[in-house]
Amino acid sequence: MFYVAALGLLALDVLTKIAVRTHLPVSSSVPVINGVLHLTHVQNTGAVFGLLPDRRVLFVVVALAATAALVMLNHQLRPRTTLLQVALGLQLGGTLGNLVDRAASGRVTDFLDFRVWPVFNLADSGIVVGGVLLAWWLLRGGAGR
Repeated sequence: MFYVAALGLLALDVLTKIAVRTHLPVSSSVPVINGVLHLTHVQNTGAVFGLLPDRRVLFVVVALAATAALVMLNHQLRPRTTLLQVALGLQLGGTLGNLVDRAASGRVTDFLDFRVWPVFNLADSGIVVGGVLLAWWLLRGGAGR
């Protein structure tokens, strides 16, 4: 499940970013649910919330280190639970999704805009959801399960 979750998220992330770059000009926005969810094309050269803009090499190195750490962690833990496998897989898929963007162009395509939070993408969502699932797994007893 680790690699299925990672590759599934990576594929969805890449495809949605291609669709956004192809069909939605940068800085334009289209309401999906007016006032709730908009598709807003943003090119982010920074990290989360646009912090540390234009640090491409730093972000690529961090993403490569995170990728290696997630793969090693999955290998060392040999997770028996689907929850942990999916949690780590989503984090890997999200990391790789943003790494693909950064390596190719030095920026990440963001497009999910709920108007109360900075614009983000599916890779970001996978990293966060994977982190929440990992925290839940740990709170439920972690390694003992």
